[in-house]
Amino acid sequence: MRKVKGEKHGELMAHEEPETLIVSFEKEKKIFVANEIDEEALPYFEAAIDIVLKKSPKSKKIPLRVYIHSPGGTISTALGMYDVLRELDQKIPVWTIVKGNASSAALLLSQAGRIRLIYPNAFIQFHSAHVENTESYQRNAMMQDVHDIKKSADMFRRLEEELKILNTMLYKILHERTGLSYADIERYSMESKTMTAEEAVLNGLFNGIAGDARMQAPVKKR
Repeated sequence: MRKVKGEKHGELMAHEEPETLIVSFEKEKKIFVANEIDEEALPYFEAAIDIVLKKSPKSKKIPLRVYIHSPGGTISTALGMYDVLRELDQKIPVWTIVKGNASSAALLLSQAGRIRLIYPNAFIQFHSAHVENTESYQRNAMMQDVHDIKKSADMFRRLEEELKILNTMLYKILHERTGLSYADIERYSMESKTMTAEEAVLNGLFNGIAGDARMQAPVKKR
């Protein structure tokens, strides 16, 4: 990860593309999460929050705004980032705001805010947890002897169990935060359903559209 110091916005921390980009705006109490959420993002996310909280206004009434524009990434990392924001929200208000796109793991992260907003031309997309490059795994399995094939089968069983656990956690959070039924969440995830900002608000994923003056008032915790 490289670090770049910016006089205007503070400290910028970024992996080489296409991995996670985390930008901290020290004086404005906000963070921007962009690009894919990779396996190494969590400690840098926590560090960015620490920088912002140390150098931004101390008032506990001023929320930390987390802006998200991401196609998703590693679910386990997003779960960790989600937990960080939910814990922080017990101390200061946390707002999550989608700009552009929040898909899969990024959609999960967007649900961490006490107030959750989405820009009018942004969109979200559901995904279930999955393993990438399954074709490569299958090709490798075909080239192995009996002993190695058994090991591959055991690996697939472990992966299947892990995916079931991750999807259970993902669906539970989405259900608790939005009120959507488990059946709808599973169906949307299997279909990779995309929603506009208005549809996402109507389905309970967000409290409102960013820029709407009504969303400046406090919203009840959920």
